[in-house]
Amino acid sequence: MVLVATVTSSLRTGRPSGPAPRLSVEPLEPLVPLGGSALLNCSLGCPVGTVQWRGLDTNLGSVISSGGHSVLRVTDAAVATEGTRICQGTCGRQHFQQVVELRVYSLPQALQLSAEPVVLMPGQPATLHCAAQRVYPPVGLALTWYRGQQLLQQADIEVEETEEGLFDVQDTLVLPAHEAAAGDEIWCQLTLTVRQETFTRVAACGGSVLAVTEQPITTSPELPSTAPVTTGSPSMATWAAPTQSTAATTAQAVPPRDPAPETTRAWAATTGIPLAQSTAAQEGSTATLSTAPSCSLRVWSLPPNGTQGQALRIECRANCGGRDVPVRWLRTPVALSQYGQEAAGGGAALSVERAELQHQGRYECIALGHAAPVGSLQLALSPDPLGTNPDVVVGTTVSLLGLIVSAVTSRCLWRRLKSRYNLS
Repeated sequence: MVLVATVTSSLRTGRPSGPAPRLSVEPLEPLVPLGGSALLNCSLGCPVGTVQWRGLDTNLGSVISSGGHSVLRVTDAAVATEGTRICQGTCGRQHFQQVVELRVYSLPQALQLSAEPVVLMPGQPATLHCAAQRVYPPVGLALTWYRGQQLLQQADIEVEETEEGLFDVQDTLVLPAHEAAAGDEIWCQLTLTVRQETFTRVAACGGSVLAVTEQPITTSPELPSTAPVTTGSPSMATWAAPTQSTAATTAQAVPPRDPAPETTRAWAATTGIPLAQSTAAQEGSTATLSTAPSCSLRVWSLPPNGTQGQALRIECRANCGGRDVPVRWLRTPVALSQYGQEAAGGGAALSVERAELQHQGRYECIALGHAAPVGSLQLALSPDPLGTNPDVVVGTTVSLLGLIVSAVTSRCLWRRLKSRYNLS
């Protein structure tokens, strides 16, 4: 009779018996690059359920639904694509709803760094300009100037909106004459934090040209070029040594096309590879190109397989032929401010006392001013061991107490029965 009543109740409510169905959406916090695409999956654990996506605007995207599953595909994401997406589901007479907020971000592959004068001279004042175009959103931006590992200035960024709803950002660093010295490397670092993701771009000028062995190379029309050459306006500037010769490394000289003296060095932040660009001098002088020694990067975690709820340390180290070079983090799953940070020599480290799911994901780092690919680590945390889960601990403790009480009770009953019936 009880079984029949249960079935009747289930039929009356129009939903199957058993655990209550659950509407789930993946990912819960979608973040899409400008021009990129994403898939939002919505599912309902109900055999007879229906699921559909709804939006508060007309720019919803393409939707494919089948029974208890629905996939929303967003393509060619633009600023207007941002907004609320709602997944609604029904299971009999039950109704479910899950709301997600889709975000779009944009950050250029490289920064534009220029200096006035173009050839920076030790002991002379200089002005450096750092800029980035088509950035979004403007909130969460931070631009910082460094000399090597030393923080020079936290910039008050100038932001200008474009017709596309994107933003151009820039900042200027005025370097007094007494702070300009040969061998210095000045870095411009732009960081964009959106939700739990942090993206970083860097550009540098100076320093590494003076750090190599001098090997003057005379310009010759017959010498082939071994490095990319541009003749446009420079995006980087290089310190000039107070001598009449210019240092050069493995890149060979290229005949100058422009009579104006220019020395440029560009930094591609996404690959970590410096591109040697053209050096053109006045008539009768020497034109040279310079690159820094190549490096290799290694990223690892301690312990090798991180565990939720336990301490975690992520390290990045650059091997540049025995030279210590600054290392910067390009990408982390959460903002850098949420980690303990260390930087010494040719390495950098991040640490947390208690690793959570938000700390798993992709970590990327670069060696500043040296040819090296981006070092990366895809970290996946292991679940909590049984001893660290509070629910499991409580459940296990209660079970053990229950067993002890049962054993004591059984022994008392056995003694009572034994004494009453004279059992041997």
